[in-house]
Amino acid sequence: MEPEKKVEKIKPIIGQQIGWGLVGSKYNIKPYFLPEGATYVHKVRVREKIDVFGVGTDVIQMQGIFVVQVGHPIKANKEEKLGWTNALINVEFRSLELYGESSLFGTVRVRLNDKHPSIGRVGPGTKGSRAGACRIDVFPVVELPDLGMTLNTQDTPMRLASKVIQIPPVGDVARSEASRMLSDEHDQSVGELISADIEVGELIHAHPLGTMSEDPRFDREFNVKTFGI
Repeated sequence: MEPEKKVEKIKPIIGQQIGWGLVGSKYNIKPYFLPEGATYVHKVRVREKIDVFGVGTDVIQMQGIFVVQVGHPIKANKEEKLGWTNALINVEFRSLELYGESSLFGTVRVRLNDKHPSIGRVGPGTKGSRAGACRIDVFPVVELPDLGMTLNTQDTPMRLASKVIQIPPVGDVARSEASRMLSDEHDQSVGELISADIEVGELIHAHPLGTMSEDPRFDREFNVKTFGI
């Protein structure tokens, strides 16, 4: 009688192991679980399509770091029990540092505009889906040092939208909903940020939040109607 052969178990691949940062992470990241609020530091990969008038259009691949503060979850529908599908979670981008190279523009760096807060919310998604809906209004600054240009979207944010199944959102891919004009330091429109895709990668650090007071900015910009409640 031949000895029984051992069958090697096949490990599932969850996205891109390096980019998604789920494999080998020291943090216990659970899908559809509501953690307490925290500040997270992530690696991030970004692809932006930028048009600079008179120079041309290019798609730039960038990498970097971003810091995001995720608030304590609150009920979306006050009549129901707090849970993954009945939660509103305030989100604020605290820092973003991206770097890439363009054959047209040379060095490209992106950071947040400190004149405007970049805030958003995670809320209930489409009826019947467990994936949460995330909407974040981001005010980017695009630096093109080789062209001597520093560009921004002035008072108009670029809204990013994504579907979220876990917090922190490792593996989340957020996409811009619309393009935004880019202005120089003289408030002249000199280009356009056509699109942006942001892939949240490895979680580098997490720091829990203490007690937080209510912040009216989130209800004003992202009330329950934003999520169809």
